[in-house]
Amino acid sequence: MTNLGFLDESHEQEKKRRASRWGSATIRDLNPKEAVVIQASSSAREAVEIMQQNGFDQLPVISSKGVLMGIVTLGNVLSQLSNNRADLDSSVRSVMFRFKTSSSSKFREITLDTRLSTLEEFFENNTAAIVTERLAVDDQKVAFRPVSVVTYVDILSYLMSHS
Repeated sequence: MTNLGFLDESHEQEKKRRASRWGSATIRDLNPKEAVVIQASSSAREAVEIMQQNGFDQLPVISSKGVLMGIVTLGNVLSQLSNNRADLDSSVRSVMFRFKTSSSSKFREITLDTRLSTLEEFFENNTAAIVTERLAVDDQKVAFRPVSVVTYVDILSYLMSHS
């Protein structure tokens, strides 16, 4: 990409710096905890309670079959409530952000084998990563199961313990 003029040398240098800092470490090396999830059919009230109990501000949303559908955040629930678009008895489905996992979408697959250098780059535009595993693949559709959620705190903890 640099040779074609799409990226400058500083971008390439940054990639090399990240690779040397993290080496071959992957998300698996963070020993992430199992994801706390909520079903799309659950109420917004239940989602808020789970987030409060766990000190989270977001939860992966799954279908009844355990397939990742999206994410519900405290901020979006509050926005929907304050604009009278939902109430606490509304389903999570009505207050969540949906993920589109077709090949044409911008969903970025993050797995336990994703390198920490790639995760650090992902965090430039995202506050958390839902670590997934593939459940099914066909020509147009890929299904994912949430395995864990990792944040900046996980990466900082890793840095502190490996410095």
